[in-house]
This record gives sequence, structure tokens and C-alpha cells, in this order.
Amino acid sequence: MADLASKISIVLLIVTLGVAIASLVLNAIILSKENNKSSVPSSTHSPSTTPGQCSQGTPLVGHSAKYQEAANTLYAALDLSVDPCDDFYAFTCNSYLATAKIPENAGRIGTYDQAQQIVNLRIYDALANITDSSTKTERITKKAIDACVVNAQLQYHENKTQAVYGFVTALFGGLPIIDPSWKSIDAAAFWKGVGTLEGVHNVGSFFQAQVTVNEQDVEYNALYINQGGLMMPRDFYVKPQFLSKVEDYLSSVNETLTAFAQSLSLSEPAAEDLEELVQFEIQLATAMVPDDLLRNYRQQFNGYSLAELLAAYPSVDWAAYFAGMPLPDSVKDGLTVAQPTYVAALNSLFGSKGGVYDGKRFSMKTAVNFVVLRLLQDSSNFLGGEQHERFVAFLADNGVKKPVTPSRDSIVGCVNDVAELMVYGPGYVYIESIPERVQVQQNVSAQTTLVIDSFLEMMGTLTWMSDDAKNAAKDKAAHLVKNIGWPEMFDWKNGTLDAYNAHYEKILKEGVTDYWDILQILKQAYQLTENLGTVNAKADRSNFLSSPSTVNAWYQPERNSITFPYAAFNPPYFDFEYPQAYNFAGQGGTGGHELTHGFDDEGVQFGPNGTLGGCSWDYCGWMDASSRAGFQTMAQCVISQYSSTCCPVKEGAVHCANGATTQGENIADLGGQQAAYNAYQKWKQQYNGGHEEARLPAPMDKYTPNQIFWITYGHSWCMKQETKNLVNQLLTNPHAPGSCRTNQVVQDIPAFGRDFNCPRGSKMYPKPEENVRCKVWTGV
Repeated sequence: MADLASKISIVLLIVTLGVAIASLVLNAIILSKENNKSSVPSSTHSPSTTPGQCSQGTPLVGHSAKYQEAANTLYAALDLSVDPCDDFYAFTCNSYLATAKIPENAGRIGTYDQAQQIVNLRIYDALANITDSSTKTERITKKAIDACVVNAQLQYHENKTQAVYGFVTALFGGLPIIDPSWKSIDAAAFWKGVGTLEGVHNVGSFFQAQVTVNEQDVEYNALYINQGGLMMPRDFYVKPQFLSKVEDYLSSVNETLTAFAQSLSLSEPAAEDLEELVQFEIQLATAMVPDDLLRNYRQQFNGYSLAELLAAYPSVDWAAYFAGMPLPDSVKDGLTVAQPTYVAALNSLFGSKGGVYDGKRFSMKTAVNFVVLRLLQDSSNFLGGEQHERFVAFLADNGVKKPVTPSRDSIVGCVNDVAELMVYGPGYVYIESIPERVQVQQNVSAQTTLVIDSFLEMMGTLTWMSDDAKNAAKDKAAHLVKNIGWPEMFDWKNGTLDAYNAHYEKILKEGVTDYWDILQILKQAYQLTENLGTVNAKADRSNFLSSPSTVNAWYQPERNSITFPYAAFNPPYFDFEYPQAYNFAGQGGTGGHELTHGFDDEGVQFGPNGTLGGCSWDYCGWMDASSRAGFQTMAQCVISQYSSTCCPVKEGAVHCANGATTQGENIADLGGQQAAYNAYQKWKQQYNGGHEEARLPAPMDKYTPNQIFWITYGHSWCMKQETKNLVNQLLTNPHAPGSCRTNQVVQDIPAFGRDFNCPRGSKMYPKPEENVRCKVWTGV
């Protein structure tokens, strides 16, 4: 027995060593691809003394087709007449901006948008391989996208005016602003209609009901009631300098309702009714809490039972509102209201107690007009050519139109629409079309580990953060869920995905061919699959929450998870056969950015498993008071820096990024890109023998790999925007424009100035004594 045990031990030892060696080899393969098939390391001397001068010795240059592709793409965007030490964004992007064309009815075009176009076109091409023997998920996806494309290619799309008005009549008895014979409805009917539009037809108005993780019991989901949305940025409604925007909106509403009335042979809207309708929306906008005041989650976690809601805000018939939604009765005793002040203001707008509207403020007629207008705006593609064109023009004029593609835009738009409503439909088709996906997933996973390690090392240099807070941060990073590429169930091939998408199966029925009908099924199925229908389900921290075909990435604080959809593993962020300098700058920077969100002013309120913990009466978080004060000082530096820079517009009523509104994203940019840069240096030491990797070929062979890192970062933010689109971003978006993000990041990371040998005191490499640099998540 002893001899046998000894032999077994020897065998196990050999196997263990073999696995370990294989694992090391695999990691080396994943992280140190040499695309030019050469193993000769480049010189390890210092980077070039000027951007165009080579290092000492003869640097190794890669000549693969993919290296050449990367070189050509980056070079085409450069403006060599600009000093990178003076304006790095202009240096990396001016030529792109000069040649890029913004598509019609779109407010922008950028390298980011073009990546999404390529992904969507690949999905559409992959649909040709789907047959009757394919999975239900694939067949549903194909039928929905094909129907959408057919509809989009019609001159004026399907005209479903009568069907839309059928919804309106069934829910609200008609549209009073164009129907003089309309008879008022009671509060219960009104609020049930509001709930039905939101919970079944996916059209919100006064509220946005969302199911997500219960922030104080993260094993389960909970229902959150949030304030509704607006058609324009809130500032347009409430600030006097934007009065012309409101007047334009009034004209747009008039045109929409007039065209709708004419198509139904009803009366055109009266001027006084239109004015009261828009005034009602202005009052709602005034009541809404601005975005910069929505960063404290303790203030947004306000639990109510249905009885408590009815007592606190009696002018809203909550029971009727929830009755219109696909919700179980049990959930109505455990609700969270995110913005009680908004609900209180809404309660007062509707008049007397008990929901019998007295008309002293606004009438039931006006309330119905407002809700139905939301449905018409949502259904504009199906209301005939003139109405569709008018509404598209309004959206473009206010900068709120989603970007469309310069070619094959109907296909790309349809893939987007279906992916938004069937999260794991187009995404699954996309993943299945990529044979090398596992290798790429492993590469990004290994890269992410290096970025996390680098970020924690940066945190270790902080003097304002206590040891206890640093240990808490390490614990949070250790429990971070990393969703990379696609959900695990995509690999199971056992019917799990089809079961997940069961609510979409009605699309496969014979006779369901019009995109309008398919769209209604998609909306209902979305609510049942991804939102309201999940309220009694256990929380899933590995939920992607969006399609793997989305070119984006995100951090979810209530799940403590980062998610990198596979679509993000494309230029301008990543390519499996591009240099690691490119990939660490792009995807590595993205990974660092999302990781840093776990430690920004919002992320620090949530613990390792996503719990909103460590709460006092007014704030939650795991930092001690001293560390929190140091963090706030760091954050205030970033706020002041971005606000005082006044980037990027130099004219008009709105021309500066708001440092307070964008602080979370700016902190993530600064901390994340520094972590990615450090991780790239770590990669060279651990996986490339301490040597520089091969350079890109001509015309980019004069730039060192470190310089390519920064050029890639700048290139990823190249974006051409119309002024209206830019103003909308400045007013509503938590992200600063690309030029601000690029230049401010490189100015605050001294390694950039050293890599480009910028003179001290230049704009991108300020002197230490100028005291303009913000040290974000680093003490050095």
C-alpha cells in the first residue's frame, strides 16, 4: 500500500507540474503574441527623444497585415502639424475630424460609432446562415431583424396610425386635444393606462419602474420607482436662456398632433391646449431632480409599502398604476422610491386628495394629452411619412437622435433596435459567428488581471487613505465579478438560452410578419424577461444587462461587477493581432476605467457584494472619515479642473463640461488609463522578457510602443459632433467630450510627457510647481 501510495504521489506530482507548465505557456501565448513571427526583442533603451526619432539601436518592426492595418488607421487620423505636447487630441484626431462625414439626421460620428456599425453588419451577414434547424433564439432574431429591415426600406415605413389610436382609445378613451367628443376618464382608468403603456408597451411617462438588485439585500431583486424622462435636456425647460428651444418644441408638438389628427380626420389641436400641454411638461421638468444631485444612493433608497405610498401621495392611484403592469401582488409591499421630492411635486400637480382632479393646476385632459404624446413620439416610425420625418428632424435639431450609419443605416439601426429589446438575441448570433472568441476572451481576462493588480499598487501609494480603507478596497477588488465577452449560458448548448428567451417565441408564429406586430411582442417580452418579470427572481451578479453585441463596457455598483461585451474587443479598442500597446491603451484602459468606477464617488458607497453598506443617516460607504475626506479632496480637484478648463465649445450659452456632473467618469478615465499604462509596463516585464515589443510598420515606425499606447488612447476618442449634439451632451451626459477626456488625462499622467519628451511647462506636461495636476488614485 505504501509503494502504491508513493507511486500515485509521484504520478500526481508529474501531472501537477505538467498542468502548471501548460498554464504558464498558455498565458505566455495569450499575452505575448508576436505577430511578425519574430522572437528577437527590441532595444530596451529609453523612448525616443522626440516623437519622430528612433531609440538607440535598431528597433524591431512588425510587418504582419494586422500591424500594417493598425499603422494605417492611426496614421490617417494624425495631424503632424500639431505639437502633441501642446494639444494631443488635435494631434491624434484632426485629420479624422477633417474627413469624417456626419450622417444625415445624426449628430455625430466617431471611431466608437463606426465600430458598432461593423459589429451590426457582421450580425446581419450571419443571419444568412440561420435555418429552420437553428435554435429558437437565432430564428427569432433573424425574423425580427429581417422584418425591421423590410419596414425601414419602405418609403414611409408601415403606417399604423389606426392601430396606435386603437391603443389610445382602449386605454384613455381617445386623445382629447384632437377629439372634441372625448369624455373625461377617472383616475383609476388613467393610472392603469399609464402603467400599461410603461409595463407592456415599454413607453414611460411620469415614472420609470425598474427591477434591479435590492441594494440592502443583494441576494434578491427589488422594484424601484424612478422619475420619468424628458424629450429634451432638463435645462432647456427650466432655464430662460433656452426659451427658443421650448418654442421650437411647441411647434414640433403642434406639427406632430396636427398630422396625426389629419390622418384620422379629427380636429387640429387648439393653441391654448398645446400651450397647456407644454407648460405641464415644463412643470414636470422643474420637479425633477438634476443628475448631479443623484449621486448619493442613501438618499435614493426610500422603502414604501403600497399602503404607505397611497397615504403619502394620494393623488396618484398607485394600485391602478401597478395593475397595468405584469407584476405579482406580493411585490407591492416592498417598493423603493428613488426621488420622493419629485413624486411629492407630481402629487400636487394632480390636485385634490383622492385622485379626483379639480383642474386648479392641470386637468385630466392635459394629463392624457401628455401621456399619449409620449406614445406618438415612440411610434413615430409607424405614423406615416410626414410625421416620421418631422419627428426625426426635431430629434436631430435637439441633438438627441442616436447616431446612424453613413451606409446600410437601416440594417445597423434594426440590429440596434432588436438588441435593445432582446438582449441575448443578436448578441448570441454575433458570438457564434466568431471562431477565435475563446482565445480573445482569455487574452482580455489575463489583461484585466494585470490592470486590477496595477490599480491596487497605485492605491498603495496614497497617503490620504488609511490601511483599513486600503484593505477594504482590496477586498472589494477580490470579490469583483468579471463578465467578459458573453454570458456563460451561451456555451451550454442545452436549451437554456431558448428557455431564457421563451417570452419572445410568439414572433415565430405564422401570420406574425409585420414589424409593428413583432415590435409589440419584443417590448412585452423585454419587460417580462429583463425587467418587471424578474422582480421575484434571485439577483444574478453575472447578468450582462445588455447585449454582448454592444460596443461599450460598464460597472454595476449594486452588483460589484464589470462587464465587457465581446463587441468592445474591436478597433478602436482591441484586436487580437494588434500590438499589446494598442490593446492595453484601448481595452486595458476601458477595463481600468470600469474598475475605477468601483472606487469613484458612487462606487465607494457599495461593498464587495454590492451591498449599500456602512450607512449613516445621510450617506453610505466603506471608507473611514479621514479617508473619505482625502477622497473628496481628490474628487474636488477633478471637478475644479474640468470646470475651470472650459472644454470644449468656445461660444454659445453652453460651452463647458460640467465638472460636478462628469466627475465620476473623469475620475475613472484618469485612474483607469494610469492603471492600464502601468499594466502594459508590467506585461513587458512579465511576458516579454523586459523588452519593448515590435513597433508598427511605416508610416508609424518612428513611434515607440509607449507612444503608440497614447496615440491609440487619443484615437479612440476621435469624434466629429454637430454643435447641437455637443450642447446636448454637455447638458445631459455624465461623460465629458472626447477632446476634454483625451487632453486632461494625458496632462494628469506624467508618463505621457516623458514618453513624448515634452518640455516641462508645455500644456500637456505642466511643471510640478504649477500645481495643475490632479493625482487620481495615485500618490506619485
